[in-house]
This record gives sequence, C-alpha cells and structure tokens, in this order.
Amino acid sequence: DVTAIVVASGVGAVLGAMTTGLRRTVPGLRAALGWLIGFGVASVVFGLARSWGLALGAATLVGFCYFSMTTVLATLLQHLADDAKRGRIMSLFVMTWGGIIPIGAVCMGALADAVGAPAVVVLASSVCMLYALATLAWTGRPAVRTPVPASVLRSDQRSDQPSTEPLR
Repeated sequence: DVTAIVVASGVGAVLGAMTTGLRRTVPGLRAALGWLIGFGVASVVFGLARSWGLALGAATLVGFCYFSMTTVLATLLQHLADDAKRGRIMSLFVMTWGGIIPIGAVCMGALADAVGAPAVVVLASSVCMLYALATLAWTGRPAVRTPVPASVLRSDQRSDQPSTEPLR
C-alpha cells in the first residue's frame, strides 16, 4: 500500500528534521554530505527491497536522511547569510529546492516507464551517493566559514572584506 510507504517516509522526515533541528551546534557541509550518502544508501535498499517490512524501514530512513540533509542545508544557509539578505537567500533556496523536485520526477517517471521504477530509484540513489563521495574527496574536509560581525572586530581589523572564523 502506497499510503503506508508515504507515512513511513513522513515519520522518518519528522524525526530527521527534529533531531537535526534540535542540535546545539550549527552543522556543517560535511554533515549534509553524510546525510546525502545515508539518503542514497537507504534509497538503494528501498529500490531493491522485495519484502514489505524492508521497504517500510528503508522508506523511514529515506525520509529521515532527506529531511536531516535539508534541515542541515537550511540551517547552514541561515547561519552564513547576512541578516539583510537572509530572506532573499532562503526564498531562493526554497524555490530552487522545490522547483527541482518536479522536474526530476518527470524525468525519472519517463525513465521508469522504459526500464522500471526500481532500476531508476537505484540509479538516481547511486548518483546521489557518488556526488556526495566525489564532493568529499574533491574538497577533503569542507571548510565552511562564517563572517564575524563587525561589532566584534577591533577598528584596525575592520575592512570591506569580512573577516572569517571556522564554523564548527
């Protein structure tokens, strides 16, 4: 039943968003990439699942990892954005994120008609994992930096270029 799979994914999504959102520290890009790998693995398991219980468990993990990643990225963007530009940046993030999903769904649906839905889910999930792994390999340990407010700096440190300190 599709309803049970959607509910399982929704339960995972709520738990993932709450777990990630209740952190005491701002997560970094590395955390988002980790959740993307988890999303890919869970989606591959879902695509290959031949039992109902495994499919429900994988759908729950897919929702958990997906919304953990989304929450990490949204939190990171809000933390890094200048106060005056935060609303515009977040609206672009939401519009881009929300706009890409329907386009991908149409493409994946057309491909699923040709080769089958499980194969498309496994392929798309593998692309997600490869992207995350390649990004981790290419950047090493991603160094995300956040601007230090000018009020914290001494007058001799202030310039047009914002100073930065590593984000933990």
